[in-house]
Amino acid sequence: MSGIGALLSTVAWAIPMHNRLDDIGQDPATISSLIAANGVRTAFLTAGALALSWCAVRLIRR
Repeated sequence: MSGIGALLSTVAWAIPMHNRLDDIGQDPATISSLIAANGVRTAFLTAGALALSWCAVRLIRR
């Protein structure tokens, strides 16, 4: 689930912001939005890594 969230935020938010930077140059609002998109992607990927780690620890303890 976290991978899907990261993928969707990349496709729907980060890629368009990168394209906008290419079109209009360095715009503070666009850069701010891109940083926010990176935060969302990082949160999704961190949640996925934590879930995977938790599952691995549970399997190792068996």
